[in-house]
Amino acid sequence: MRVTREFDSPWKEAFRLFLHSLMRLFFPPVEQAIDWSRQPEFWDKELQKIVSQAESGKQFVDMLIKVWLLDGTEEWVLLHVEVQHRPDPGFAARLFRYNGRAMDVYGKPVITLAVLADTDPDWRPSHYQIVLPGTRIRFDFSVCKLLDLVANELALRASVEPAATIVLANWVAHQAGKDAERRLALKWDLTRRLYEIGLAKADILELFRLVDWLLDLPEELETRFRQQVYEFEAKQVMPYITSIEKHGIEKGMEQGLRQGIEKGQVMALRQNVLEVLEARFGTVPASVRERVNAETSLDQLRQWHRLAVTCANLEDFRLP
Repeated sequence: MRVTREFDSPWKEAFRLFLHSLMRLFFPPVEQAIDWSRQPEFWDKELQKIVSQAESGKQFVDMLIKVWLLDGTEEWVLLHVEVQHRPDPGFAARLFRYNGRAMDVYGKPVITLAVLADTDPDWRPSHYQIVLPGTRIRFDFSVCKLLDLVANELALRASVEPAATIVLANWVAHQAGKDAERRLALKWDLTRRLYEIGLAKADILELFRLVDWLLDLPEELETRFRQQVYEFEAKQVMPYITSIEKHGIEKGMEQGLRQGIEKGQVMALRQNVLEVLEARFGTVPASVRERVNAETSLDQLRQWHRLAVTCANLEDFRLP
């Protein structure tokens, strides 16, 4: 059963915004080998060439990223972020297939990395092998188990790395589950921490958006949370979060904070629905695109997002 919270899209956005920080925390040897003076390229369309339709849109996030190494060679990096929160017996085999397909399509070696965000301490796949008479194939890949990072929560909380906040937000979202009051307390704790560790304004705003995404709240508790933010920021020299929301800079808000936040969520969900359909099935019919872009209900868009992830084909993606 798929978890109801939308972890996939926040993780993908997190890698786009904070790739360097995440690599530094998750895979230090690989991070040190990359030439960060050259801008990494996210190959979303190219990824479709190596992900089969049967696998596309399942309970994981894949990113194919083109980077340059310090030794001067050009290599593609395939980052596989596991967000399904439970072991998958086919995980290692899937990474093996993707690695082979990418090398076959692009003619370049691929560095395969896996981030395991599940809660099973014993599930730690790190290789895939085939052993037959006269033949042996072994494929090893690097793994970061988030449980290992959160085991030292004090170090994470003290870290100024944006990646540390992302890991903490993902972890507390798991821990809180459907306990809305606990989600409120943990969300407020993480938000206050953004100021206390001395992050830059831009990082505070982006990380707040990701925390807000991962730890969504019922409307009543969301109102309480916003009030806590207002009261806290009233004491700050630079009230980053409330000022950006009040003036509508981040999400085009013009008629009040709550309306603007909901408008931004609607726009993001519309985009997520269409991106999933495009990634899985290619071209999306204009009629479907228009219907999705016309929808204003968050609940309806969330249902369509789940349908886009699970439907077998575009014909099954029926809209009222």
